[in-house]
This record gives sequence, structure tokens and C-alpha cells, in this order.
Amino acid sequence: MSGGEPSPSEDAPVVEPKWRAFVDERVLWLCERHERNAARFIRDWSMPVHLRDVKTHLDPAEWRTGFLQVRERDIAVELNEDMKQLSPQALLRDLYRPVHEERWVAREPLEGTGDRGGFEEMQKVRAARQRPELPRIEPAGRTVRALQVWRRALLAERWEPTLRDDEPRRPVST
Repeated sequence: MSGGEPSPSEDAPVVEPKWRAFVDERVLWLCERHERNAARFIRDWSMPVHLRDVKTHLDPAEWRTGFLQVRERDIAVELNEDMKQLSPQALLRDLYRPVHEERWVAREPLEGTGDRGGFEEMQKVRAARQRPELPRIEPAGRTVRALQVWRRALLAERWEPTLRDDEPRRPVST
């Protein structure tokens, strides 16, 4: 070994601490096993550092806009010569000169556009949503009392047969 550390000699006796004599071997074995297994669970919790250049996206190649580039095209010689010829502005102006007539156009309602906002129909819907008034229910006591008065008067009347006693009767066959 280097660094001035004394090397343990093989014939030197190993000195055990005195407390080992008082502790059960099974407990010592469990503690040593726990210490051995704990070494597997040690983890470096520091954050990984990755150094790289910051992207600024200033390079047009990274904009993914290749479809917007200007492309030179070969055009026909005749077309190129025609484009170089000068034509008077008056000819170009006379090619399309629309004439607009200024006049008043009165609005006329078209069929089916009378109630464009649907206001009349909404009024009908609102009217249909109104519930009719509930009927007034009269107390039944007055009706029952009137019926009782009529019935008592009927019972108080003298009963008269349909035919008087001296009138002939129709024969009944049984």
C-alpha cells in the first residue's frame, strides 16, 4: 500500500470489541446484511447536466419554409420579348372600362322574407307557452243546499197518478 498507511500484518491478532460478546449473532448477521443490501440502493440524485448551444432559430433553413422560396423559371423567348414591348396606357385602360349607371333602387320585399328575424313566429310561440287561466271552482255547499231545497219541495208535493181513477186503463198481458 502507498501513502504511509501501515499494512496489517497477517500474524497480528484481530481484536474484537467487547460489546460483541453481549449481542446475539443473529442480530449482528441481520445488521451486516442490511448494510450490504443498502449499498445497492444508493443513488446519485443530482441532476444530469447536458451542455449544448441554445437554439435561436435564426437560421432560415430551420424555419421549414422551403416551399415559400422564390424559384427562377425559364420562360419562353417569345413571351419574354412580348413583355419587353411597351404598350400605351390608354390601350390597357380601354380594355376594361365598365359603365355604372347611378340610379335609385327601391327595396322590394321578396316572398318569404317578410319576417326575416322570426319575430312574429316568436310571438306565436310565446303566446302558446302561456297557460290558460285555471277555472274558478265554486264551493259545493251552495249547490248541495239548492239540491236539498228542490228535493224537499218535491217530496212535500202531493203525489198525483198519471191517470185519474175514473179513466179507462189499458189491459196488461202477463
